[in-house]
Amino acid sequence: MRALHVGHLSRIGLATLLAATVACRQETAETRWTLTETLRIGGQEVGPTSFDYVKSIAVDSLGRLFIYDRSTQDIRLFGADGQLVRVIGRKGSGPGELRDAEGIAFTRDGKLWARDAANGRFTIFDGEGAFEKHWPMYYCTSQGAWDPRPDGEGRLLDQDCVVRNGRASGYAMLAYHTDLSRVDTLGEMPECGSDALAESGTWITRTPTSTSYQSIPYRAAAHSALGPRGEVWCVPNSSRYELLLLRRGA
Repeated sequence: MRALHVGHLSRIGLATLLAATVACRQETAETRWTLTETLRIGGQEVGPTSFDYVKSIAVDSLGRLFIYDRSTQDIRLFGADGQLVRVIGRKGSGPGELRDAEGIAFTRDGKLWARDAANGRFTIFDGEGAFEKHWPMYYCTSQGAWDPRPDGEGRLLDQDCVVRNGRASGYAMLAYHTDLSRVDTLGEMPECGSDALAESGTWITRTPTSTSYQSIPYRAAAHSALGPRGEVWCVPNSSRYELLLLRRGA
């Protein structure tokens, strides 16, 4: 087990850490996990099994892999045996094309959605990858990476910032109806961390006429994961190594 620096932990935190360490050692002594490679896709220099920037992966009910590569703006469908089935979409703004998609996800009705903020829309494919329709959408912000979750009602849960008086102000949990009828705003979400924590991993250079930002190498980065009830687990950009559970309106 890696050594942990506990100089800033409280006594309660240290006791919890020690208890968890003992439990972990007991579990390790009783359980032995073995990882066996069963499938490998990629590694080629050119062609559909040559990947440059895999940004999102979705798996359907048949175990097939839908792999979205940002560099080519296409989605490659592989069977459960690893064989290429087809390439879905391409770079552009026409029907079924993607300009700068941020991720893909399956809804409960078996449709494959791609969030394409650059084109200002969702692009929706059927379960075989055939283009069905676009849903024009105003996005408050480009999320960089899109990882929504279907809820118990079949809607697609997502976070986005709220627009007030033409400007972004705070974040809310949204629920997209998969029949494209409407978007429900379920409630505002507290932000993970603070602006000060976000800026702590960035060199900021300000002049009278401009401001430039440069990421500090090996900085602590923020990450989050969305749950099926609209809750968010997140770690802020912080050296305190906190794990936060956020619920809307709280």
